[in-house]
Amino acid sequence: MRVSVNGENRELHVYDRETGMDYAKPIVCSQEQLETDMYGEFVLTEEEYAHWTELLAVQQESEDMLFALKDAIVKEEWDNYLYEETKYMTTTLETIQMENICVKELKEALETGNQEWLTENHFFKTAEKMKNKGSLMVKKLCSWIIGVILTVLVLLIGVFSFWYFGSTNYHLTGVPVLNYHQVNNKFNTVLTMKPADFEEQIKYLHDNDYHAITLEQFDAYMRGEGDLPDRPILITFDDGYVDNYEDAYPILQNYHMRGTIFLIINLVGTPGYLTWDQVHEMAAGGMEFGSHTMSHKPLTSFDRNGARYELQASKAAIEKATGKPCEFIAFPEGKYNDMVMEETKEAGYRYAFTVNTGRDFPWDDPYDLDRVPLFEGPISFNHFRFRLTFSAFSALLWKSHQYFSHIEITKDLAQHIPEP
Repeated sequence: MRVSVNGENRELHVYDRETGMDYAKPIVCSQEQLETDMYGEFVLTEEEYAHWTELLAVQQESEDMLFALKDAIVKEEWDNYLYEETKYMTTTLETIQMENICVKELKEALETGNQEWLTENHFFKTAEKMKNKGSLMVKKLCSWIIGVILTVLVLLIGVFSFWYFGSTNYHLTGVPVLNYHQVNNKFNTVLTMKPADFEEQIKYLHDNDYHAITLEQFDAYMRGEGDLPDRPILITFDDGYVDNYEDAYPILQNYHMRGTIFLIINLVGTPGYLTWDQVHEMAAGGMEFGSHTMSHKPLTSFDRNGARYELQASKAAIEKATGKPCEFIAFPEGKYNDMVMEETKEAGYRYAFTVNTGRDFPWDDPYDLDRVPLFEGPISFNHFRFRLTFSAFSALLWKSHQYFSHIEITKDLAQHIPEP
């Protein structure tokens, strides 16, 4: 409100914090019959102006405190309490000062959690509200703490996982056994790697200090004897396609790499497959050979005699051609059972590879070894990099999928675990 003091225009204000309205005028006029000047302005002396300025400041303080407490109190209880405390007061000065005292006492009770004061002054619902708020704050604090702990835990797990799964230390993450099939420009299948893409991958291995190891080195590693070179890999090819000689072998030689080819004996010398002369030449050049059986039919599809023939005859053919013991086999389609395992051991094989994704450790079952399948596609190099770097993680996904797929109550869960 505007007032005139000694002919000078001045202002008196107190604002309702909820609505923003100035209600100084009703307060001042409720106490005094004010004179007005010729312009209709209320006239106050200097002393009167100072009095009302001080009193309205007290009222504004009360207003501000009440606004701050509005979510903590029940307004009906506050109105009843204030009425009881001020109902016998006859002056505006007394009422404003008492209201200020009441607000401060209420504020202190709420801040200190003084349930006794609140109950004595009939702030029952406010007291209950304060209890609930306290419980809510505790819950929020606990939730916040748990959230921080979980966030830190997830970050630590993420950092550890990135470090562990991406580690090139074979003592930690095992030896990756890369698995290729065809390498040519003739066919467009996921199992047919284009020579340019194959070379890009082999060049990456060479430039990043990976070392292609021999079957003898892999054997020593699995037996826990001796150390491998840094970043060891075992490069393998299934089936024995002729392009392994025409396209893959020259690339491997160019980058001083070697590999192992698992031969299907009945297909050696047939169109599209290696000849025995090519096998001899590559063997002399450092390539090695293992069995992919005689016919490439799953060994689980044979009876014991049939499986025995597939295993023993293919082993003998490779040993005759290379002049070296054949102790490694890649199971056709990766399939085996107890009978196949027994016959594989009986035939004299010491290691068998499946098609399961993963890396190999000395404590693994030597007849259930993992590999890292590599496929052609629009992002074959990125796929290669990911599988090479995170094949340990891929193995975790694969094994989880396989494990839960064979349990009746978790079959549905397995469908949500991505297959690598």
